[in-house]
Amino acid sequence: CNALLKENGSLYIGTRNKGQIDSTLNSSRCIEKVRSLEFLDKDNFSATFRNGVWTLQKFHTKESLKDVCLKYFNNVETMGSGSQIYAICKNPKRLSEEDYIEALNIEFNMEYPNGYKHNKHEKLISEILKSK
Repeated sequence: CNALLKENGSLYIGTRNKGQIDSTLNSSRCIEKVRSLEFLDKDNFSATFRNGVWTLQKFHTKESLKDVCLKYFNNVETMGSGSQIYAICKNPKRLSEEDYIEALNIEFNMEYPNGYKHNKHEKLISEILKSK
């Protein structure tokens, strides 16, 4: 996301709130009429099996979300409560061209579950880097 922003660009990002899961796990009463199971590993990831594919989702605290965002942005504000938390990230840090190329190659040429890749991303990456 950092690579796609101009110098004055902002990123608005949301994620699952680890505090909500902690609260639910520590509660001895049922608060909803739906079934909801979450199991977090030591790094606060939860795995879900959907349509034959395992997906992982990271649960954050406001502090851990801010720490991740500060690697790529100079100004980060976190907010939210309940099941979702949010960050507003401003003033993107400029990374090396090699860092951008590596990240954009991964993002725009993801491997499908069957091992297939499109391999048609080079022109897009070139245009993104030219626009910086």
